[in-house]
Amino acid sequence: MKLSRTTDCSLIPIKFPRWKERAVGIPTYKIKSHNEVTISYVKADGTRLYPYPLYISGEKIREYPTQNLKNGVIVHIVPISALEVLERV
Repeated sequence: MKLSRTTDCSLIPIKFPRWKERAVGIPTYKIKSHNEVTISYVKADGTRLYPYPLYISGEKIREYPTQNLKNGVIVHIVPISALEVLERV
C-alpha cells in the first residue's frame, strides 16, 4: 500500500503476534481510518521477522472478530495475511 508521507496514520506497535492464530490483536481505541502496524518480534539470530511497517484500513479491521482481554481492553483479532506492506511516498 502506498500512502503519502503527510497522511495521518495511527501507529500500532505489536511486540509479538499470536502464533496459534497467526494474527495480531489491535485495540479498538487505537483504530483510525489509516493504521500503521509494526511487529517488533525478533528471531533468535537477531533479525526482525517482519522488518517493514504494515498497513490496514480501519474499516477492514472492524470486519474481524473482537476479544475482551482480562484488563478490559477490547481487541480485534486480525490475521497477519490481511496486513499489507506500507510504503510512504
